[in-house]
Amino acid sequence: MPKPPPNPYRRLRGQIFLVLLAFGLIPLIAMGIAGFMANREEAETRMRNVLEAMVKNRKATVELFLEATLRQLDLVSTSFSVAELAQPKLLESLLGEMRRDRGAIIDLGLIGSSGRHITYVGPYQLQEMDYRDQPWFQQAMVLGRYESDIFLGFRRFPHMVMAVKKREGGKDYVLRATIDTDLLSSLVREGGLESGADVFILNRAGEYQTRYSSQHRLMEKADCGPLPLHSGVRVAEMRRDGRRGDKHVADHGCR
Repeated sequence: MPKPPPNPYRRLRGQIFLVLLAFGLIPLIAMGIAGFMANREEAETRMRNVLEAMVKNRKATVELFLEATLRQLDLVSTSFSVAELAQPKLLESLLGEMRRDRGAIIDLGLIGSSGRHITYVGPYQLQEMDYRDQPWFQQAMVLGRYESDIFLGFRRFPHMVMAVKKREGGKDYVLRATIDTDLLSSLVREGGLESGADVFILNRAGEYQTRYSSQHRLMEKADCGPLPLHSGVRVAEMRRDGRRGDKHVADHGCR
């Protein structure tokens, strides 16, 4: 039986089908890609807005906490004479009252212009320490009030110091308090619990000033590189483990 001749329109139909398929799919694919990009950009914008608001909120909370603690210390300094503050029982009672609020202050010390304690109350053996050459003591004597970064000091573990100067009888004194860094970390950490964000404070050297997890050790260099000083909130985008990520840093984080 003779073989039927090939259909001359079969190839044409296939070409027409491919052309129609291409013209139908390409716009759909283009629209899908455009929609995906638009949704992704919108989602990133929403995420950034949420994180920026969270950073501003945490910044305000930490600043209020530090200012309130410094005012508390200043109030004690102005409310009592040097003779009264030199009494360990009174200073211990004042420390107890100050700790009842939020427990931010760990110890108290009244220091003379020589840099040595007149009175100290707290869990450490610091009575005989000489702070004359310590930067925080010198700054407090010059500026009248001072809050330090996290540093090691004589205790050889990370801590933060707040100090106010008191002048009486022509002599200068410094009332110093150690701030609980765990409490400071918890204030910052509250901002990231719901969002899943990784929130922390850095100083100007790029060192962690608060602890969020075991990966964040106080005074260790952060892995987000050098960050320029700025006001407000700045968004810096970087990659970690080959994945793109955002870092939101407030001006309080660059102390």
